Amino acid sequence: MYLGQIVESVTRDDLNAGLAHPYSKALFDAAPMLDRRSDAVRSLPEPALKGEVPSPINLPTGCRFHPRCPLRQDICETRVPELETIKNRDLRCHFSSKLISSCHDLRAAG
Repeated sequence: MYLGQIVESVTRDDLNAGLAHPYSKALFDAAPMLDRRSDAVRSLPEPALKGEVPSPINLPTGCRFHPRCPLRQDICETRVPELETIKNRDLRCHFSSKLISSCHDLRAAG
């Protein structure tokens, strides 16, 4: 959820295919993980998302995530994306089909 809107919803079983939405990926990548070889917590990478979180009182036009999205295009600034269900997951992005394809392509390659 980002600024009060669901951006991606996936079942635990389908999570193995990976996350598709850039915000979901950034959240997952920011979580500390144990290094199973040494029981140490891995150091966190630089934040994947640039910029400040917009004010929930003064929401951005169009897609609420567009000010911080690495995939942003002109349509994102003016149109609110619908929540779509594609391949067992709900995704809110103008590029949902492309995101799902790349997510499942990564699973097939791994």
